[in-house]
Formats: sequence, structure tokens, C-alpha cells
Amino acid sequence: MLRITWDQESSPPRLKLHGRVKGPWVEELERIWHDIKTKAPHIIVDLTDATFVGMEGRRLLGEMVRQGAELEGGPLMQFTIERIRQESQNLGGDAKKGEQDAFTIRNGTERKL
Repeated sequence: MLRITWDQESSPPRLKLHGRVKGPWVEELERIWHDIKTKAPHIIVDLTDATFVGMEGRRLLGEMVRQGAELEGGPLMQFTIERIRQESQNLGGDAKKGEQDAFTIRNGTERKL
């Protein structure tokens, strides 16, 4: 499950993701992002409370970065955020290039699935 919170009062506006960024939740995130990006072209996507980012989530977050979004997160998400940033710069952000991996957080550690 993914909870999405839109804080338009902060500057820049912040989209907070809580939970798993995967499956049907990625489609919902994309729908919400398309609705708000015309109102706020530069947003911060806060992954501090995200616990998992699947491949489809990484692709969408990479597209968001290419279109001006900034990713933030706690120390456990930094590796995933860095991978998304790198993928968004390589070949149009093709997240399928290279190793096919995803990361999850359990008990305060990040591990490869």
C-alpha cells in the first residue's frame, strides 16, 4: 500500500510517499503527479517514509526527476535515490538497463531482492 500526501503549502511543494511504490500505486502516483505538475512544475518528492521502490516506481520517479522534481529521503533510501538519479541521466532514464534490481527496507537495513 502507498499513501500519498500533497503539501502545497511548503516551498517548494512536497509530495510525500509513505509505503511501497510499486504496482497499481505507481499508476495512482503518476495520475496525481500529472494533475499537480501544471500547478507546481518544481516539486520535492519525499521518500523518507517509503519502504520499497519497485522497477516501475523507479522508472516513474526517474521521469519525474527529468521533468524537474527533486528526490529526498532518509539515510536508508539514499542508495535508491542515487540509482534513480543516475538512471534518469543515462539513455533517457531507462531503468531496465543494467542490473534488474529493487531494494526494500527491513529492520533498518537496505537489501537487494
